[in-house]
Amino acid sequence: ESTISPDLLYTWSPTTGLSDPNTARPFVNLDAAQNPDPITYTLTVEDALGCTALAEVTVEAHPSPTIEIMDEDPTIFIGSIAQLEVQGAGENGTYEWSPPDGLSNTVNSLVTASPNDTMMYVVTGTDEYNCKSNDTIVVNVIDPPRVMLPTAFSPNGDGLHDEFRILGKDVGELLEFKVFNRWGQLVYDNPGDLNIGWDGSYDGEQQEVGVYLYFVRYSYIDNPNIEQLTGMVTLVR
Repeated sequence: ESTISPDLLYTWSPTTGLSDPNTARPFVNLDAAQNPDPITYTLTVEDALGCTALAEVTVEAHPSPTIEIMDEDPTIFIGSIAQLEVQGAGENGTYEWSPPDGLSNTVNSLVTASPNDTMMYVVTGTDEYNCKSNDTIVVNVIDPPRVMLPTAFSPNGDGLHDEFRILGKDVGELLEFKVFNRWGQLVYDNPGDLNIGWDGSYDGEQQEVGVYLYFVRYSYIDNPNIEQLTGMVTLVR
């Protein structure tokens, strides 16, 4: 790195995007749309005797990436999870989510969110040229009904939503809780214990990511009538 001398005259050409064409180290600010091709800048340095020296540097402008979260603002019950996916940073790009509260991780393009309260998340994507952009999403959190089952769970061993279980404090007796895969095969049969749930495995083997059907029969603490629920749950990793 050469020493900058106040006795030398510095001149840059062309002047496109330069903060000051007559300083040794100007800032360059280029609009990628207006300057799609690389620009080669020539620096002329002249001393008091009129002797000159030349140097060149090429600058290429890249547009900021278009970072986009693929989901609309979701609404979940307390204790449930929402799956959030972002794209736009390119194959070699990186992502950073914030705040970390309720997130399964903060650096992947696909994360799960389970905040205790309504939360806005910001994800910043950085492409291979170190250009950055961001997008935001709000995960709305509401109180659950008396009894509910999550729409998704992630049995990946991280301690967050590793089991698919019944949520709610008013169930008096659990009579039946079964989960079936897409071929109709029974992969989970709860013995009537509200304190346990399905860990995503069958016969000792982890089941594949996808949608499963559940069937539940139960009664409330204050009502002996038998209730039942059917629905679908997504297993994610």
